Amino acid sequence: MAGAMWASGALAQDASTAYFMKWSTLQHYQNPAFQPTNKFYIGMPALGSFNLKAGNNCFNLTDIVKNVNVNGEKQTVLFFDKNAKGGIQNFLDNLKDNLNIYEEYRISLIDFGFKLNRGYVTFNLSNRSDVHVSVPRAIPTLAFEGMSEGKTYNFDADELSLNATLYTEVAAGYSQKINDKLTVGGKLKYLYGHANVMSDFSDMKITGSEDEWRISGDGSIYASIPGLEITEDEKGKIDKIDFNDDLKADDYAKSNGNGFAVDLGGTYQILPQLQLSASLTDLGFIRWSKNLHQIDKVRDFRYNGVTYDINDDTTKYWEEYQDMLEDMFEQKKKAKSYTSLLTAKVNLGAEYSVWEDRLGFGVLSKTYINQGYLDEDFRISANFRPFKTISLSASYGMFDGAWNSIGLGMNLNAGPVNLYWMIDHTPLHFAESKDYAIPSKARFLQASLGLNFIFGDPNKKKKEEEKMNELNESQPVLVEEEPSKKEEELARNTPLSPDNKPPRHIEEVKPVVEEPKQEVAEVKPVVEEPKQEVAEVKPVEEEPKQEVAEVKPVVEERKKIEDSQMTAEEKAMKTNTLKGIAYLGNGLMGLKESSYASLDKLAYFMQQHPEYGLNIKSYNNTEAKEEFNYAISREHARLIADYLTVVKGISSDRVSWEGMGSDNAKAKKQTWKQKTELEFYK
Repeated sequence: MAGAMWASGALAQDASTAYFMKWSTLQHYQNPAFQPTNKFYIGMPALGSFNLKAGNNCFNLTDIVKNVNVNGEKQTVLFFDKNAKGGIQNFLDNLKDNLNIYEEYRISLIDFGFKLNRGYVTFNLSNRSDVHVSVPRAIPTLAFEGMSEGKTYNFDADELSLNATLYTEVAAGYSQKINDKLTVGGKLKYLYGHANVMSDFSDMKITGSEDEWRISGDGSIYASIPGLEITEDEKGKIDKIDFNDDLKADDYAKSNGNGFAVDLGGTYQILPQLQLSASLTDLGFIRWSKNLHQIDKVRDFRYNGVTYDINDDTTKYWEEYQDMLEDMFEQKKKAKSYTSLLTAKVNLGAEYSVWEDRLGFGVLSKTYINQGYLDEDFRISANFRPFKTISLSASYGMFDGAWNSIGLGMNLNAGPVNLYWMIDHTPLHFAESKDYAIPSKARFLQASLGLNFIFGDPNKKKKEEEKMNELNESQPVLVEEEPSKKEEELARNTPLSPDNKPPRHIEEVKPVVEEPKQEVAEVKPVVEEPKQEVAEVKPVEEEPKQEVAEVKPVVEERKKIEDSQMTAEEKAMKTNTLKGIAYLGNGLMGLKESSYASLDKLAYFMQQHPEYGLNIKSYNNTEAKEEFNYAISREHARLIADYLTVVKGISSDRVSWEGMGSDNAKAKKQTWKQKTELEFYK
């Protein structure tokens, strides 16, 4: 199965160069916290996301394929061909402790996502493969050098492993913007397994010398493949491994196992220009239960070696090993269900952006985890985003200790069409060949390609809305603490109006409204002229409305702007200002310093719109007496009004305020403790 997958080409987890590619729809595949920038996107079936990965950790293609001259004619041969002089030795010199071969692919069949308030929902149906083969250095060394004089090889066969899986993935994801700094996300995946081959040689040991080659211990190979047929001879030995040719393509699409996986991720804006991110993807398993096969090593084996002649390419050396394998392994009559793991990936990234986020410099560490093996891909990148319609990325990376990887990528948003392509380990050197060009220094390939349709670009808004959207939305509304003794005392000493409610502050005429008796007392001395007395007192007693009428137009006579009539700028101003307001607690009547930024922007808005009036309503809902709630809400509203009029110089006839108490919130059993409302008038 591994060989078939390798021959077909490997497609995989997205190219690392795409990790910092903003304005595209694929970022969330590598970190589920990343949110696409459009309100809605849908992928072209089978073309929405097409991802590829294939390679190894030791060899370039030219270490395997050689260009030689045979009788004056150019030919392309493999490294162990007798005409490839020094090919085997060069192959062995490049070997590391373990030769690791990788293969993955993902083709999206259904792919879409949409924005939901401060969150983003994604859904994806994909066909995927995941292949990892690890071969200890000793095995190819023994195979090509033989049992050389004076040399002995000892190694644990647990370093020899195979895990190849073909499956369908159904993934549903969600990311949430907690505040302007922190975003978290996750995906839950259902895995529909089609085929698998997995080895377990954890208890096997191999010893090789010039006298013998010994394999001892236990080991097994598990398989869940439709149509796989393993026949035995009369002695019970494995005779033939074949596939049923009568099976149809639908038989290979059926489920032979089921499993689950998760993706987890987060981003944190540590500075306005610096974002940190981390994710763990494809952490999961598949439990295989159908079309099962199990081959066990049942006995130790000793072998006296094979003699090779590199100048002889007619001998079928495989036949020398075939008897050994047949004697060593037997098929288990009733294979049991087993579990295989996916290749998990850990991503750690950081990007520093300048020029209003048009240019970013990123660092990404990607670690692959498969059956205990760790492979590291480290990459630095430059990401150029001059416009919303196009962004470009270039990266330089290290894979398995070698700095030899160049990545390139482009994302294009042309109206409703989104097109992207990215490639890591870009081949730059090609060897000459009679039949085809061979990348001479490429031992790894990872690429992504996709075509999607995007709608509702939030960046295409009016200039005034863009300006208001830059306001700070991170400050939560402060929840009032339980009233302290000092606050309760303040409430008791605060005079109330005759209707037992705190008077509303209008143009600082509080003494006239709250203490009417003092006003009457001031005019009492004019008792000797009753007619004049009455005439002078009448404006105070009989026409109090004229006093209030001077400032009433701001609140009552002017037309209130309903939410449905507000511009996006006004709505954003209200929302952002209210989220930024916070008060001091523990009996201290004052605004927190964090409130000033939002109120400064509100004051600037009022200065730019002199035709607007503003009414401030503050509410307080605690377990204390209603008089306390009225007093506290009144003081909170006054603090905001005073800051706008006294500190920022807004005319007092344009600003009014009211303390609303709990507004019957207790009777309605509402749980909020404090809130503020803003009303605009014209």
